[in-house]
Formats: sequence, C-alpha cells, structure tokens
Amino acid sequence: MILASFKRLVAAGLALASVVAALLSYASPYIVLSRLEHAADARDAETVNRYVDYPALRASLKQELNARITRAISTHADDSPLAQAAASVGTMVGSALIAPIVEVYATPDGVAALLAGMPPRDVASDTAPPGPVRAPQADATRGATVSGTSASAGSSAPSGRQPAAGTSVSGGAQVGAGYHGINEFVVRYRTDSKEPPYTTIFHRTGVFGWQLVGVKLNGS
Repeated sequence: MILASFKRLVAAGLALASVVAALLSYASPYIVLSRLEHAADARDAETVNRYVDYPALRASLKQELNARITRAISTHADDSPLAQAAASVGTMVGSALIAPIVEVYATPDGVAALLAGMPPRDVASDTAPPGPVRAPQADATRGATVSGTSASAGSSAPSGRQPAAGTSVSGGAQVGAGYHGINEFVVRYRTDSKEPPYTTIFHRTGVFGWQLVGVKLNGS
C-alpha cells in the first residue's frame, strides 16, 4: 500500500515537472527577449553579447541590405545596355557601402537600435551608415517586458517600451512576438503604418536558450 502510494506520488511529481519544463520551454524566448531588452537599456554589453550570434546577424544584415539595393536599382532600370551598366555599377557601389552599416548594427548599440524600432532605412538611396547608434537608455522606461518600442526609424530614441506585444504606442508603432516553428521565434516591429513591418529573428540554442541571429527588413 505504501509502495503504491509512493509510486503514484513519484508519477505525479514527474508529470508536474514535465508540465513545468514544457511551460518554461515555451516561455523561454519571451524571457530571453525581456533580458535582452533590459540589457540593451542598461548598456550591459556583456549580457547583450550572450544573446546575439553576431556572425549570423552580420550575414543576415548583409543579405537584407543587398536585396534592398538590388530591388531598388532593378525597379528603376530599363533594358538598355547603358541602364544595365549603370545598374551594375550602382549595385557594386551600394554593396561596398553596406559593410560599415552592417558593422554599426552588429554591435550591442546596434542591437539596442533594432530592439528600439530603429533598423537600417533607405539604404538604396542613402547608404551612409547611421550614427552613432545608441542604446535607448536615457529616454526609455526601465522595467521592459517582452515587448517592442516606439520609435520612427532614423529618429530619436524611443519614449518607452510597450506594455504588451501588439499594443499601439506613441507614433503608431506596434510590436508582435511569436513562434515561427519550434526552433524559431520572431519579433515583428511596425514603425510606419505606410510600410510593412521589419522582423528580428531568434533561434533556439538548447532547450531554453535563444539568440538573435538575423533580421528581415522592410521591402527586402
């Protein structure tokens, strides 16, 4: 009798532990995002670095910016040989100017800008790197939850974190976060109602770990 009761107790404990582990696993990207936002606000580079895969982020930024330049140039180019030659030169020049932009954003301050609704903008027409990018410390409200921030791209630091994903804030900025498959988590920021949102991409590392690995920019 005692043995049977003990077995039931063990089974119940294992079941409870499994439920708790599943809940923690599901909540883990939200927890990581919250920690990353807090670290960005506090200019805690060491913690930011822990949650960012910089080689993957650089590759993603380079790919997205190159795609934007190529699309912008091809949209305005015709089929004449001269136009095609000019487009090729424009693509090469734009690609060369992408490198400093990538290096600016593949830093703790650059990550803070991405989390604050300030991605690289208008690269095709203005390839000069933004700068300097700063973490939203002085103007941002501490105690951020899993959320986005309100800011117009290329403008000043945000006025505060959103209290919940998908909530409208000052300037009409919105943010939404959710899974995109078991091992991918995305945070979607809309900073302009006239443009599509941009997205930051996190990949799972282990059972509970996540890292920022890339972005998906407007129009690319």
